[in-house]
Amino acid sequence: RLYNPLEICRWNLNKKYLNDLASKDVPIVPTFWLDCLNKDLIQSVFKRANAPCLVAKPLIGANADDTFILTLDEPASWETAIHIFSRRSVMVQPFIDSIQDEGEYSLFYFGGQFSHAIVKRPAKGDFRVQEEHGGLIRPVTPAEDLRQAGAKAIEAVGQTLLYARVDLVRLTTGQPVLMEMELIEPSLYFDQTPDAANFFAEQFKRMA
Repeated sequence: RLYNPLEICRWNLNKKYLNDLASKDVPIVPTFWLDCLNKDLIQSVFKRANAPCLVAKPLIGANADDTFILTLDEPASWETAIHIFSRRSVMVQPFIDSIQDEGEYSLFYFGGQFSHAIVKRPAKGDFRVQEEHGGLIRPVTPAEDLRQAGAKAIEAVGQTLLYARVDLVRLTTGQPVLMEMELIEPSLYFDQTPDAANFFAEQFKRMA
């Protein structure tokens, strides 16, 4: 028995689920979906995104594997990303500057109810917030606009799930937007907040 249903896990596997959430008025990081990557396409996205830096990453992936920063004034640095995605679908987004200082927020929901939150910041000289890459993590009480953004994303799924992690960042305007929603075995960071594991157990028992 799956408490996050199989169809939800399959849907969440490919990051194009973000399009489905956006169609339900969930604000997401601006995203360009490409069948492959080459210099002409990268230059086109730079113009359309009006951003000095882009992030290219696979539609199916984890731990920031095959994730690349593309800088407008350093086209020679695009070669590895172009090689990786020469025949592979890729999503390209403007780099979100707030990740470097404010960080990326993760809000956790058990049984459809908010449990706790953390903020993740990259190590100095890096852009990846994952612990595997030196990211720094601490518990946080999310601001009300983050709580509202997280709740809206959870509601848009349309089903009560045993667990969900909603990753949010702020645009330059201050608006919180969805970076990702992890519904397939996400890290839940029980160690960061007292009673989070107990709350998870209570919700599991309630849904059983």
